[in-house]
Amino acid sequence: MGDITSLTPLLGVIVGGGVSAGAGAWTSWLSDRRQSRREDAVFWRRERLDAYVEFSAAAKSYVAVLYRLAGHRGADPAARPITKELAQPLLDAAFHRRDEAYERLRYVSKSDEIEEKAHLWVRAIRGLHDLVDADDLTAATWAAAVEATNLDRDVFLMAVRNEINSQETQFR
Repeated sequence: MGDITSLTPLLGVIVGGGVSAGAGAWTSWLSDRRQSRREDAVFWRRERLDAYVEFSAAAKSYVAVLYRLAGHRGADPAARPITKELAQPLLDAAFHRRDEAYERLRYVSKSDEIEEKAHLWVRAIRGLHDLVDADDLTAATWAAAVEATNLDRDVFLMAVRNEINSQETQFR
């Protein structure tokens, strides 16, 4: 009987230590899992932001060449004029860069809204390109088209800000 009574505290210590170790391991696992999820979310937030910035910069590069073409046609007095022949390689490179950036945006975007707004902006840019080639290009039609394109850009940027900010507040 004496042996059993001396084993009882020992068994209590062993069981208590096991429960404590198990609880510690469980808590550590939960903490690691939470941290891993947060790191994944931060990683993808950065990827999205990088893709959106890359797309915006590529689209603006393309538009900058269009401004110069409009300047050559007399529709944009603020632009440094460039002929169609000199602009074509620049347009081709800018188009390719924007197209690649758009594909990346489509892969990492979290919402269809971003892709939709980017597509609307691209359509407006395509309208600028068509207008530069039009016979009836005037400073007034160019200014109106640029304003409409800038509005589509602002709508895209607002959608990006909303998505990025909603992801940011998720972990506060």
